[in-house]
Amino acid sequence: MGFQDLLRQVHRSAGDIPNSSPPVVVAIPTAIPKPMHPQNGGVIYEAVRSQLTAASEGESGIMTDLSISSGSAWPDSLDALIAAPAHHTLLFENEAVRILHTRIPAGERTPVHTHCWPCVLFIQSWSDCVRRDKGGNVLFDSRQAKADHQLNVHTWQEALAAHSLENVGDSEINTIQVEIKNTR
Repeated sequence: MGFQDLLRQVHRSAGDIPNSSPPVVVAIPTAIPKPMHPQNGGVIYEAVRSQLTAASEGESGIMTDLSISSGSAWPDSLDALIAAPAHHTLLFENEAVRILHTRIPAGERTPVHTHCWPCVLFIQSWSDCVRRDKGGNVLFDSRQAKADHQLNVHTWQEALAAHSLENVGDSEINTIQVEIKNTR
């Protein structure tokens, strides 16, 4: 199953398209690592489905102390795609989901932005980072955390209030976020 098939399944599960509809056409940057293109089975789709099931059963994911409940109002100007377009790329969007590709090269810092929906997060590559609130106060410094960030593993992340993220490590931060617009 390819990425296009995955998107069809996401659409279908949201009730957007019937089984007999033509393939969904999405522009996918060539920079997405191969793990995003599963060769057999709906790896990402199953990950999203399992995380939604866990979230609906009350299980929480990473960085819940930095998150806020979805549905909170932020100005559109703080949306990740508007406020930090050099680091966020839209891969797909419909009424149910939005899929973002985030890339933060070593030494770069994103402008202050928000993620107004919870998401299933896939970490493709990791580097040490510092997350700051809109006032510049440090919320999280991975160099001081004991967390082990596993690559190519899905995890749930709640919506994030206004923040910036600075890559203070030696390699690029590269993630895919499947933001879920209708979680409740």
